[in-house]
Amino acid sequence: TPISEKISKIISVVLIFLVPIFFLPITSEFYSFNKLTLIVIATIILLVLWGIKTIKGERLEIIKSPVDKSLLALLAILILSTIFSISKTDSIFGQQGRWLGLGAFAVMMIYFYLSTPSFKDQSTIKTAIYLLLLSATISSLISILSYYKIFISSSPFYRFQNFSLTGSIKDAVLLAVIATIASIAMNMHEKSNFLKISLFLVTLINFFFISIIGSFLGWSLLIVGF
Repeated sequence: TPISEKISKIISVVLIFLVPIFFLPITSEFYSFNKLTLIVIATIILLVLWGIKTIKGERLEIIKSPVDKSLLALLAILILSTIFSISKTDSIFGQQGRWLGLGAFAVMMIYFYLSTPSFKDQSTIKTAIYLLLLSATISSLISILSYYKIFISSSPFYRFQNFSLTGSIKDAVLLAVIATIASIAMNMHEKSNFLKISLFLVTLINFFFISIIGSFLGWSLLIVGF
């Protein structure tokens, strides 16, 4: 396997773990902006690796998937809405501090197509799922602690009851729902006792978080997921 493919695979898998829980209290907006910055950096690295592959004459891959038409349709809608927008700057770059607009969506689309070829084998997909479950569980556990006013730091940035590494309780609940459903599904096919126990703990922690928040969105998504 070329080293460029190995690096691409590592970046793609590690980002699945990092994005949900990555934040830095050193910018004007701690969560979305920094998560987007992380994706932008990863996208630039993957583009450089693609450039190196092109120079070396290696085969470039773009994986087709059922979501392609939907993503392109959504991109077209965003472009049209930007053209007819009252504030084109906000539409392209997003509101100051968050920067979630057409530009961010385009970057995430590029990252999607650059990273997808890394998930060609079952072991990589399984590793990515387990890392996502770990990331979601860390998010839920910290949110549970903050709910009971047990804070991970004395810094004022952390010391409020609804603190979440995702930046939003709704996002944290969505992540917990995905982890709850995925961990149950994985447990049904897992043979290792250690992993089965670990998956059970993942289910328990994330389900408990959904329960204490008790939002209609959380319960609805959980029912649909089941």
